[in-house]
Amino acid sequence: SEGFRVRKDGSVFYANVVFTPLYDDNNKLYGYAKVTRDITEKQNAEESLRYMATIADSIQDPIISSDNNSFITRWNDAAEKLLEWKSEEVSGKNIDSVLSVYYPNETKSEILICLQQKGRWQGELVYLTKTRKRISVLVTESQLKDSNAVVTGSIVVAKDITERKKTEGALAKFNRELELRVNERTESIYKNEVLFCSMVEHSNDVFLRVDEKFAVLFCSPSAERVVGWTVEEMSQEVLPTKAHPDDRPLLENKLCESIANPEKMLRLLFRHRHKNGKYSWLEGSV
Repeated sequence: SEGFRVRKDGSVFYANVVFTPLYDDNNKLYGYAKVTRDITEKQNAEESLRYMATIADSIQDPIISSDNNSFITRWNDAAEKLLEWKSEEVSGKNIDSVLSVYYPNETKSEILICLQQKGRWQGELVYLTKTRKRISVLVTESQLKDSNAVVTGSIVVAKDITERKKTEGALAKFNRELELRVNERTESIYKNEVLFCSMVEHSNDVFLRVDEKFAVLFCSPSAERVVGWTVEEMSQEVLPTKAHPDDRPLLENKLCESIANPEKMLRLLFRHRHKNGKYSWLEGSV
């Protein structure tokens, strides 16, 4: 039997007790032999294992432990639920014969090297369940060691990330499609811009872009032909200053009205001083 025993000093230990009857040569019982062995350390270890097993069963993530030969020693309830094998079906079996594993990022050899060097590895794997369903998992694998720091096996904690991977895949596809659309749109805008620039540069009409103070920010090459001033000379020029004095108030009012009503196209008719000093009538739109 096993149970607690009390020493002479009053301390308690857990013991394994064996009683054996003793017989003489005539097969007559003459007494008993009693062997008491202190197994407190063993009992504590077993209690610890039972405690850890209880914790393992209460954790919602699959926990799988194996010995140095990859034979399964622990397969908790969460592992049963996710991977579809019962503990009694896999206990004592080689883990490679039970689980088909795909390695999307690192090879099995690289993982084993990391385990040997660091004692721990974390990364993503793909498991096939009993019904051959693919499960993406985030795995943390650690070495198991005894009290003398000798490696006795490994323990795997796996977190199901299948839905997360599906979401990431959908998001990646969306980003690729979006990038493709952006590139197509950018190319279209670029072509339109090239076409617009070509039209502006070869047009007989003058194209100007001014800021809110009516300073010229852009001037098309045709300006030199129409008003005599070069693009460089027109650059940063305040537009109304070259208008006829009688037309400046009207031109300034029209420009202010355009800023106040950006969606409205306004027609302009004013005199502009040519570089030769003469005034030319110009008609335009803002």
